[in-house]
Amino acid sequence: MRISLPTLALAFFSSSAIASGDFAPEGGAGQPLLLTDHTVNVVLNNGFARTEVIQTWDNPNEKGLEAVYRFPLPRNAAMSEMVVNVGESTIRGEVVGNAKARKLYDDAKANGEDAALATKEGYKGFEFSVANVPGGEDAVVRFVYYQPLEIDTGVGRWTYPLEVGGNDDGSDFWNNSISPAGNLNVNVELKSAFAVDQVRMPGWQNAAQVNQVDAGHYKVSATLADDAMDQDLVFYYRLADDLPGRAELITYKPEKGPGTFMLVVTPGADLAPVEAGADYVFLLDTSGSMQGTMNTLIDAVAQSIPELRPEDRFRVVGFSDRPTEIIGWTRADEAGVAKAIKKVRNLKPGGGTNMYEGLSEALAGLDADRPASLIIVTDAVANQGEVRPERFYDLMAKQDLRVFSFLLGNGGNWPLMDVISDASGGHSKGISNADDILGQIKLARAKMGYEAMHGATLSVRGADTWGMTDEYLGKVFRGEQLVVFGRYNDPGEAEVFLDAKISGAKQSYSTTLDLPDKDLDNPELERLWALMTIKQAELARDRGDQPATESAAAIRKLGEHYQLVTDQTSMIALTEAAFEREGIDRKNLDRVANEHAAQDRRAGQAARNNTTRKPMFNGKSPRPSGGGGAIDPVSGTIALGLGALALYRRRKEEE
Repeated sequence: MRISLPTLALAFFSSSAIASGDFAPEGGAGQPLLLTDHTVNVVLNNGFARTEVIQTWDNPNEKGLEAVYRFPLPRNAAMSEMVVNVGESTIRGEVVGNAKARKLYDDAKANGEDAALATKEGYKGFEFSVANVPGGEDAVVRFVYYQPLEIDTGVGRWTYPLEVGGNDDGSDFWNNSISPAGNLNVNVELKSAFAVDQVRMPGWQNAAQVNQVDAGHYKVSATLADDAMDQDLVFYYRLADDLPGRAELITYKPEKGPGTFMLVVTPGADLAPVEAGADYVFLLDTSGSMQGTMNTLIDAVAQSIPELRPEDRFRVVGFSDRPTEIIGWTRADEAGVAKAIKKVRNLKPGGGTNMYEGLSEALAGLDADRPASLIIVTDAVANQGEVRPERFYDLMAKQDLRVFSFLLGNGGNWPLMDVISDASGGHSKGISNADDILGQIKLARAKMGYEAMHGATLSVRGADTWGMTDEYLGKVFRGEQLVVFGRYNDPGEAEVFLDAKISGAKQSYSTTLDLPDKDLDNPELERLWALMTIKQAELARDRGDQPATESAAAIRKLGEHYQLVTDQTSMIALTEAAFEREGIDRKNLDRVANEHAAQDRRAGQAARNNTTRKPMFNGKSPRPSGGGGAIDPVSGTIALGLGALALYRRRKEEE
């Protein structure tokens, strides 16, 4: 028997609720649900990660209730699966439009039926609702999300978010009113086509059990006590040194329908060090939302400035309600560095976040005769002054400098930072309090001190490919890895070209790769392609290139077809009888079955058999012509149209 009233909301997103502790059922006293079991299983498979989260919630109350909570959204993550067990009932999720999903959930909850709902709150997190959890019983929530992996100068990184979100409302996944009652068990399997020198989990290295299966295959497990879940879990792996410039191809091609590929290009260009003195501007967020991450910011800057050379100059600008010059242009000699670190150590958080004015101040007074880099450290909670993303794009697109952004905390405004990076050809990274801060800084410093590729384009020709997610790359820095998704109709040999300018001279790198006529091992690539195409639609909207209504329509169509939770779609879990009654096709059930079958096949394969890789050669290959290709029958012209629009706009700006 299901009891629909009263309800309990575990609102992990209301600072007022956290302060008052008002989490009791209606009509009387009650206790919050307890998280009694928490397991995370992740597979890092050459260019992407599959993360499975299993949480067991216990209802200690006599009456039934509804559980509502939020999970921080990792960057570029796409939720693809949700299964909820309540008592003896098991329900599985399907993706539909937001309004329809909400109505189905509310109707089921009112009727005392089993139901669950997963929605996406913009860039901040996934929100889960589980209806009618009986008194004295458990609810087991299992969900899966995918995300592409990035390799920076041979170092890969995966993180599981647990820290303070850094949002306007001061939200936190774990808060003072909700305490986990069990440990967190984490199991990481790493499969790399290239040899791995080392794996590490900062802060948990001693607790981690590491099993090296072979040169590119590791299994790592760790258990975190229930009182230690206040910082992110970060997993690093480092590839062997001196790997050549290369192109790696992972494909999925069913017997019928188009194929999908993930192309990972690691340039092997010999980018020379910058010998002349350079200028560096540090733009630091000192607003009140940085309270939980201020020490990380201070450590990052204090460790960065001594990395500069004596012939370099630097300036430090802070911003909250308004920008403030913390230290003006200063030589990076011993005295200048010591003075700057002392001032940075005295910074205190407070006030709002006027990021636009902070950027404007940081860009003022640059010397056109000296190479310049802008280092931004922020949680990107822009809540004062100009907040329109297209204005940020226009501001940054006028500048010729290198931009390196470090986004602190979970729930930071990734879309805004993506706009800034896109406009400047910059580079952005997430940083948590659990991170190896000095290591991240050294990776960024290695980029700043070397030449960069300019106007880089990545093209594929000689095969019927289409829907490339990013053909125009802009700046490419030393050690940067390029990840592009695309579709193809017919198998065969494809030529891959990376064209760019280095110190004003044109350079071209190329190789050939074979697109197979059948490859069933990586069906997840379809969802990842759809996810990155959605990201392009969002970026085009935020730049002002695409009307919001058109982007929303394309995002909803992609989300429903490829079964992804987006800003326009939600995942609703109902009983089989309810799905049949509502006439909802079980698209996701079929996709999940296909993905699980592929996972079983991959489990019996060697890690090195999952990827095709070839070296990239520097030659005199002609620049391939743009355009062409088929149109996606699901997304219409969105994939090609956005790519062509972005390419046209940026080339016009360069001219």
